[in-house]
Amino acid sequence: MQNLTGITYLIIGSGLGILASWLPARYSWKSQRAEQRRANVYAPLFDELQSIKSALNEYRNPVRTEYERIRSQHLLYLVPRFLRWEIETLYIGLRSFGSSVESRQVEYAQRILWNLKGVDITPATSSIQSNATTLANDLGACLVAGEIQDVGKYKIDALFTDVKQTYQISDNSVDEYFKKLLPIREKDDRIPFLEEERRFCLEELESVGKAIAKDLDAQW
Repeated sequence: MQNLTGITYLIIGSGLGILASWLPARYSWKSQRAEQRRANVYAPLFDELQSIKSALNEYRNPVRTEYERIRSQHLLYLVPRFLRWEIETLYIGLRSFGSSVESRQVEYAQRILWNLKGVDITPATSSIQSNATTLANDLGACLVAGEIQDVGKYKIDALFTDVKQTYQISDNSVDEYFKKLLPIREKDDRIPFLEEERRFCLEELESVGKAIAKDLDAQW
């Protein structure tokens, strides 16, 4: 009995010794992993999410370079599974939204340019033609959003002034001209789908942004 008792104590003592060394090692490993997650995933992704929020509000194709870097470097394993799934879902939605935005921009720009050239009476120089194309592209982007954004307004005003006389535009300002373009967007049956994509992305973005901000102790 004494031998058995001694063996029991020996086993218990060994087990406690292993546990005592394992717990600090596990804590250290988890701390290192958490720090790696914050530095290599959350911090750069947080900055990108803020720029994505602006892009969604302005109906622009969001830049997704940080997420692609994180994916290519196989760092998503550092993110808890539930949040990883949310991030992946968000970026799938962003890719779809970006594709929709670009397709609308291209179509609108082509229609605006066609309308301009359709009333081309005075022969346009190559410079004027180039400015007309740029104006059509910029207004096409604005038309996706349904308004002329403050960012880039000065450039659009200057382009409009430059091409106005050549293309016989009777409107006094680009704002007047833009109002005549709005029916193009209003009659586009793909806009409701674009709006739904945008709403979905904004909701997912809020959820992901708040979760990452909490871990970084940052303000979302």
